Amino acid sequence: HTAADVGDEALMLTDSGESWIGRSRPHAVEAMAAAGVDVVIMDDGHQNPSLEKTLSLVAIDSAAPFGNGYCLPKGPLREPVAGGLSRSDAVLIVGDGPIPRLVLESGKPVLRARLQPTTKAPQGPLVAFAGIGRPQKFFDSLKNAGAQVAEGVGYGDHQTYSPSDLSFLSRLAEDHEARLITTEKDFARLPSSQRDSILIWPIEAAFEDPSALDGLVAVALQTLQS
Repeated sequence: HTAADVGDEALMLTDSGESWIGRSRPHAVEAMAAAGVDVVIMDDGHQNPSLEKTLSLVAIDSAAPFGNGYCLPKGPLREPVAGGLSRSDAVLIVGDGPIPRLVLESGKPVLRARLQPTTKAPQGPLVAFAGIGRPQKFFDSLKNAGAQVAEGVGYGDHQTYSPSDLSFLSRLAEDHEARLITTEKDFARLPSSQRDSILIWPIEAAFEDPSALDGLVAVALQTLQS
């Protein structure tokens, strides 16, 4: 069976399968294998050399492909673009923007996808907040879907929400006579005591050519079985 590695400490069962969270990814994968897992889908592990990958996809937001082109802390990149692309098997471009020159020069297969909501945007005034790579993308998506976004509050990627953060957001929502809304990713990091009062707006990736991804996965599975 299949499991997804999402990176901390625990085991969660989801509708789509098991999600394992471990401080040490090699140890987590060993535990998965011992539990009968055949395929591991690892999130955010391209720069992690501790595990050999059978298939590596690099996802790029077409509206902001490589930021300012610099690595941390001067820019958003975790490594030089050329090096990261050289270890990838394919590149996933999310959005309708052009394919970046460095991607074309890499010669890697290019997949296209668009993020689309799975439900209609909630009615009434909303205060949106997000701690993702580009929070404005979430706010714009809500507005484009017809939502009445009174204000958008952006946080750093992987934000851990403190009591003061949540108090600020609650006061802001009260001032606008609005409801709070966030992403599924941010919702998972909220204290359980706060979740009942906060809406989520789920999205999914719709691939332009799903068969292209299916072909890459089929080759990876054949490699695992050989």
